[in-house]
Amino acid sequence: METGTTLELFIFGEPQGHPRPRVVRRGKIVSTYTPVTDWMKGMMEGFEKECPDPRPICGPVAVEMIFWMPRPKTHLKKDGGLRKGKPIYHVGKPDVDNLAKGVLDAMVRHGFLGDDSLVVYLSCSKRYCDELVHLEEGEPSDVGCWVKVEEIENG
Repeated sequence: METGTTLELFIFGEPQGHPRPRVVRRGKIVSTYTPVTDWMKGMMEGFEKECPDPRPICGPVAVEMIFWMPRPKTHLKKDGGLRKGKPIYHVGKPDVDNLAKGVLDAMVRHGFLGDDSLVVYLSCSKRYCDELVHLEEGEPSDVGCWVKVEEIENG
């Protein structure tokens, strides 16, 4: 990726927080691993589609993310419209920092970003989708994450 180049994509699926590393003991051997979730697989597929042959960014980057979360049924009227006074922003689990960490780790795993320490600017928000969405196999969804990554000059 050349300096100043921007990558912008939408990752479909219900955003999930980055899982904590797990410790496993088998006899005298202790090892750690981080579980790979369906959300992580979806992010990897999204980056693969948008950037099939990545050359890792090795300079500073600015990253913006908007996580679109599913609305609870209690936010909607019977006709599907939004009830008055219902929130725009998603407050609660998963935490926005865990969501962002998962996306950044997917970028590093894919080879798009050399290391997540290269992120010098990070803007994240969690919002509700305007409608209730059902996440079933093969059904389109408006929930997911919009990501914009821009390599910036350092001097």
